[in-house]
Formats: sequence, structure tokens, C-alpha cells
Amino acid sequence: MPVSSGRDHGINETAIVDMEAGTVNDTHFHEFNAKSLIRSGDTFTLASGTLHSEVVGDVGVRFLVGRKWTAA
Repeated sequence: MPVSSGRDHGINETAIVDMEAGTVNDTHFHEFNAKSLIRSGDTFTLASGTLHSEVVGDVGVRFLVGRKWTAA
């Protein structure tokens, strides 16, 4: 199956994010819409401005994120 560049979905930046075991990022928001792929088939989306926190368990995580920056 071909892989989209992301531009088809309005994504203008991609990154691989590594978070170590035990990482805790308190409540915050981002100025971009995000679509992330955690592992084969597991995805999540997060709308710009959504308050959230990030907590990583006993095993670290690596994920691919596509970001669509919103106008300031």
C-alpha cells in the first residue's frame, strides 16, 4: 500500500518523537493539529489548542507525528 506524504492531509511538518520511560509532561497545548502513529494501526489525533498531558509508563515510546500548524 502506498504511503501518503502527509501533504494530502494538510500536514506541513513531520517528526519522530522519542519519550523515555517515566516521562511526565504537565497540562499544556500546542498551536498545531496533530495526527500520530504509535505503532502499526494505532493512531490518535489532537486538535490545536486542546489541553492535555503526557505520561509515559515503564517502557519508553517512539511515535511519528504529523503537524498542521494553525495561524497565529
